[in-house]
Amino acid sequence: MSQAAPYTRRDPAGPSTNAYAVADTDEAHGGSSDRGSGIYSAFAPFLRSAVSTCTVAALSGSTPVRRQLLLFRLVVAAIALVLLLTFASFATTVAPVQKTTSALSSSSSSRFRSTRPGSLSASEDDPPEWLRVPLPDSSRLAVAVKTGINVASDRLPIQLLTFLRHVQNFVVIGEAPGIRVGDLAVVDVYTGQYEASLARNESRCNKGSHLLRRGDQITADASSIGWQRDAHKNLPGLRVLHDRFPEADWYLMIDDDSYVFLDNLLGYLDTQDPAVPLYMGSPNYFVGCDGVRNFADGPGFAHGGSGILMSRGAVDKLMPILDECIIKYYTCWGGDIRIALCMRDAGIKLEGGIGFYGGPPIRENRFPWNACERPKVFHHLLPSQMQRFWALEEENRAAGRPDIMSAVFSAFIVERDPLLVNATGDFDSGFTLARYNLPGDDFDNVKIEDLDGGRDNPPAACAAKCHKESRCLAWTVDRGNCWLKDRVPQWKENDSDKTWAGYIPSKYKCKDPGSR
Repeated sequence: MSQAAPYTRRDPAGPSTNAYAVADTDEAHGGSSDRGSGIYSAFAPFLRSAVSTCTVAALSGSTPVRRQLLLFRLVVAAIALVLLLTFASFATTVAPVQKTTSALSSSSSSRFRSTRPGSLSASEDDPPEWLRVPLPDSSRLAVAVKTGINVASDRLPIQLLTFLRHVQNFVVIGEAPGIRVGDLAVVDVYTGQYEASLARNESRCNKGSHLLRRGDQITADASSIGWQRDAHKNLPGLRVLHDRFPEADWYLMIDDDSYVFLDNLLGYLDTQDPAVPLYMGSPNYFVGCDGVRNFADGPGFAHGGSGILMSRGAVDKLMPILDECIIKYYTCWGGDIRIALCMRDAGIKLEGGIGFYGGPPIRENRFPWNACERPKVFHHLLPSQMQRFWALEEENRAAGRPDIMSAVFSAFIVERDPLLVNATGDFDSGFTLARYNLPGDDFDNVKIEDLDGGRDNPPAACAAKCHKESRCLAWTVDRGNCWLKDRVPQWKENDSDKTWAGYIPSKYKCKDPGSR
């Protein structure tokens, strides 16, 4: 019997190939693998030869015993070949998967890497909806947060986790070395600052400067309030803030229990010229510094905790006389007053400012007539109140709504006012409290007996009158009169059982959110 040729198949697109051979290409395996192709290349010729030899011998005219032996060897070789092909296929598949997984991991990591504190990358499909809202550009603003060694670890964390996340340029100042909050180091602006100012002034005075000479120094009174360290932080802290961020257009100094509505503040600054010397904040007056004995005799000052806002033009005029001010006003009891006195010496007066509040928006705080007003800074806040502000600000930012006082009023007065637990009424009809007064801000008053139902139910009659008057937000029944108010004053407890007060929250609303 003639020798049979090995079994072959014909590929219409190319040359004939052995039936047991596989294409050793990237396309066939879906990738490449040096390990898989190397093993196959080493053993495939041997296995192909063994299979071919056994096949020919089995089909030739050898004895039955020999044919059975050869067929047995053929089966073993075929099994080995199948195992080899399986291994080679597995090896060539794993490598591309590993590469793809690594690439996806790298891509995912890069997409979630923050570009700066409080910001995310521009990927469209990774962050939740509210995080994709564009963050305010605070690059033109520099903020100094004033803290103390005994309160830094309690107060600073909530600021760092809320509005300071969106502030690109800020520094925290204190009165002692070694204060840290996590990885954040607090800059000591107290230790050695007075002596450093003296040394700088000495060289100037020796040159005939008009600044204080060493013999003209004011002797500090160790028993005065001015020796309390807090008052010594503001002026040196302003130097640190300016030195760290000399290119800023605006400088803001706040306390560690202040909250800044950043969008509102930056929106306001967009309307102002930073080259003009501007000094702004919540206006106050003082006695006891610089010989001032009567309120309003001295310059007005911006209350520190409510935010001291200064333009580049103002700070540039202040820097040359800062050392003189540190020495001259060293005994003044208020650091924010020292800034005002130094501003006066530089020829800059307080401009005042809308939206800088010295207290939290709770029942002790009066709300402005304009419900559309956009607050900038609140002071004396608890961490829980800052968290509430942050939630309100983020909700409004995500919805494209401005942060206005009517929203603050609803969130804090209505939802958080503890007095309302004992009040009657609701948001729409209004709340009424017995033995309380809301003094001030009256625009009209009517005798109770002249109102419908006034004799039988004085508070209900007065509340009904307030509902009918478009400008009425609050009311008080006192001394037989119904007093109507166009503002929400502070609650005041009253001993008389003939006194009632209330307000109508639903009427305190912004009619034009675009106004400021």
